[in-house]
Amino acid sequence: MNKRLSQNYLKLLIPVLLGITLLFIPLLGNFHIESAILVSLIGCFWATIRACDKNRSVSGDFFAALQITGYLFLVGFPLLIYALLTGCFSFHGLAFWLLFPLPSVFFGYAIGRLLRIWGVPFRRTLAVIILLAVGFGLLLIEFFSFPQLYFFNHVWGGWPGPIYDEIVRVDSSAIFFRTLTLLWALFLWHIPVLKKDRLSLIIVVLSAVAIGFSYTQFAEMGVISPRSYLQEVLGEHKETAHFELFYDERF
Repeated sequence: MNKRLSQNYLKLLIPVLLGITLLFIPLLGNFHIESAILVSLIGCFWATIRACDKNRSVSGDFFAALQITGYLFLVGFPLLIYALLTGCFSFHGLAFWLLFPLPSVFFGYAIGRLLRIWGVPFRRTLAVIILLAVGFGLLLIEFFSFPQLYFFNHVWGGWPGPIYDEIVRVDSSAIFFRTLTLLWALFLWHIPVLKKDRLSLIIVVLSAVAIGFSYTQFAEMGVISPRSYLQEVLGEHKETAHFELFYDERF
């Protein structure tokens, strides 16, 4: 009994110690977007690998994903305390910690859960490949396709750009995209059991419709910046011998 109790305390202590370690690392020691990105990335891969375990039960999946999220929040606890003590606390930092880790964990877990229930061989490897494709493959596609410095991602949350020099705030774009991540998690979570549960069928259909509609609103919600959309929004246009300029007449 004492041994089991000690193990439980150790499980709670380790993430807190990891959070204390982050305090000594530049950028990551802040209770803000950078540390939220890191724990979201780790949590997503951790969740999908754990969900692939064949010994897991379908009924315990939700609490297993919630437990991972709890451990990640424990990592952020020392960062939060330090931010409060030093007067560096930001409600936007708290918002990033709420918006980034939890959807990423459930997104990753839903992928591993689907592969496990379907009995897919080499599912851990396949799940990691899927997350690498979503987390970094899509990033490269957006980087080379759109003239933007900010990025959103289902695996690690989002990045405000490499040259941001203003306060990084949670805006409607971030809330919109992380809601989409949760919709993907819902969709993938209920797909493998939709034939056994009518409620799951309804959730799959509704989430699929919501996901499809969301992708039509990417430009309007500021998730991506296609050249055609920027040209339309800016409005004014001038062509020279060597350049084609699009600009806002107010500036």
